[in-house]
Order: sequence, then C-alpha cells, then structure tokens
Amino acid sequence: LAHGNLGVSFKKLNYSVNELIGNGAPVSAKVGFWAILLALIVGIPLGTTAAVRRGHLADGISMVIATVGVSVPSFVLCVLSMYLFCDKLKLLPTYGLDSWNCYILPVGCMAFGQIAYITRLMRSSMLEVVSSDYTKTARAKGLSDFRIPVKHQIRNAIMPVMTILGPTVAAVLTG
Repeated sequence: LAHGNLGVSFKKLNYSVNELIGNGAPVSAKVGFWAILLALIVGIPLGTTAAVRRGHLADGISMVIATVGVSVPSFVLCVLSMYLFCDKLKLLPTYGLDSWNCYILPVGCMAFGQIAYITRLMRSSMLEVVSSDYTKTARAKGLSDFRIPVKHQIRNAIMPVMTILGPTVAAVLTG
C-alpha cells in the first residue's frame, strides 16, 4: 500500500486493483463533474427563489424538492428513475456511456441529493441576507426587486455554498 500497489483484485482475477481504479476513475470524474455543475445550476436559483418568494408557491415547491432530495436515499431514487425513464417510458438507456443521453440518468441521480442540500443552504443563507441593512439601503435607493437579489444578496449568500463545495466534490466522486 505504501508503494502504491493495491494488489490483485478478488473480484476480477488477473486484474490489479490499480488497473480497475485507473479504468473507472475518469468516468466517475466526468459524471461527478456534471453532477456538481447541475447541482449548482439548479440549487442556487431554487434556493434564491425560495427565499425571495418566501411563503409563496415557489417556496413551497422548492422546499418539497429539497425535503424529498434529502430524505430519499440515492439508490432508491436511481432504481425508481430507471424503472420510470428506462423501462416504462423507454426514454433513456439502462447501461453504457456511448452518447450524451446515457449520462442523463447517472448525472441526475447523483445531482439530486446535492441539489436539495444546496437549495436548503442557499435558502437559509438568503433569508439572513434579505433582512440585512444593505438590502434595506438598496430598497431605499429604489433598486428593482430583480436587481437587489442579483447585485447585492446572492454575492453574500453564496459563500456557504462555496464553502461546502469541497466536501460535496468528495461525496460525489466517492459515490
């Protein structure tokens, strides 16, 4: 182990563990990269919308998605997604990574839990920022309801999301 030799695989005879990891790591990194990107692209706006529209329908829908994403284990979500999208609707393939549509299901399943976590974190962070003094000052200056979150609030509220990116990357890449 200290020399980097992990030995022979017990599952696949005549293969070293280093070969198996070397073959699987690029695919895991690619799927993980897209899952994290999707989680950020969906989670940040969802959390922001939930905080800005607190108590409205958008907040309720965002929190239902976040609660389901945190509550449902990923292996259950994956099996249900495969049953629905691959077996019943026949929209996606069940195996392989030959084309872009082969990545939709694995990336979506890996990203769903992270989307929920980022949405909840972004919402709670935005709720703190919404009642801050600089937000009140921006409103007093007459800035629009669209410009205040975009220019002032998101910059400060996104810091906790950026802080958890390290553990998120580790969680997604290790599976």
